[in-house]
Amino acid sequence: MVKHYNKRYKSDGFYWGIQPNDIVKDALSFVSKKGNALDLGGGEGRDAMFLASNGFKVLVVDKAKEGLKKARSLADKNSLHIKTKNMNISDFPFSGEYELISCCNVLQFLEQEEVFSIIKKIQLHTSIGGLNIIRAFSEKNPEKHFPFLFKSRQLEELYLIDSWKILKYEEFVTPYEVHPGFPMHQHGIAQIIARKKG
Repeated sequence: MVKHYNKRYKSDGFYWGIQPNDIVKDALSFVSKKGNALDLGGGEGRDAMFLASNGFKVLVVDKAKEGLKKARSLADKNSLHIKTKNMNISDFPFSGEYELISCCNVLQFLEQEEVFSIIKKIQLHTSIGGLNIIRAFSEKNPEKHFPFLFKSRQLEELYLIDSWKILKYEEFVTPYEVHPGFPMHQHGIAQIIARKKG
């Protein structure tokens, strides 16, 4: 999978474009404090650029080094400062706290135990009042070959605990879309914005 994305990210242009995921844009209206942000599986940096342009200090973690090269190039072009770390998000050595942690379109590539472990770490290393943004494929996804797909309401249930307030939760199937090298297709999505309570 890493070879696949490195190859695609090495081509001209931005494979996913430069506009942030809608769920990341939506989260900005809930931000109470800007500070450190962590973008797990950030690819070419489209969400990181959006967060950095809105006052966050962003660390992007991704296993595909070609994507991170583009993220740094885009940041330089726009006079934005981001940091990058080339590694599997499952191996990321969490420390300290972040005002915002985003993890979009990557958890479906991991095994179930990795997914639950990462979400626990994300929750633990979010500051009081900070946000979590998670978007991943669900069982409504037409293609079932991914290692992990969220069951109905499963992502929501991980945040139905006393220390978190769910600000937005959605499950849906996307309209048909086309990515270079793939036929027209749809995705089943589960996504959440949640705030850590004191």
